Amino acid sequence: MKKNGFFFSMDAFLALILFGTFLALIYSYYVGNPKLDQPFYFSEDVLDVFSNVKINELDLNQYPEITKLINNNIITNQDKTIFEVLIELNNKDPPDVDNSRVMVEEIVSGIIPAQYGFSLEFNKNPVYNNDPSKQVTNAIARQRLIIG
Repeated sequence: MKKNGFFFSMDAFLALILFGTFLALIYSYYVGNPKLDQPFYFSEDVLDVFSNVKINELDLNQYPEITKLINNNIITNQDKTIFEVLIELNNKDPPDVDNSRVMVEEIVSGIIPAQYGFSLEFNKNPVYNNDPSKQVTNAIARQRLIIG
């Protein structure tokens, strides 16, 4: 009879170890998956800035490259939003990717933290990528339909 109690105790102990291992695996799965809330909000903020802010609303003292584009008559209508100006630059033949990249880089540098990658494409044509060598582990793709 003494052995029966030992086997029941051993059975309960093994069940407890198995249950603990199962809980640890579930916990490690949730801990290993990073939250995507913050990058989602950053992407939403960038899209809001690009689609709602007009060039004449920018403090041009903080954006010397955009001021150069205005002075060189590359940006002719300052009542357009940033996206509308970028669309104009990318609809030229050939597309003015260099000035688009400079404009996006200057605006995004104050919005997106360095630990996040950021790229912008128009019709699958890359306009800007802040770190093309960065390995992407999680990506958030956002798009908006801009008519201009």
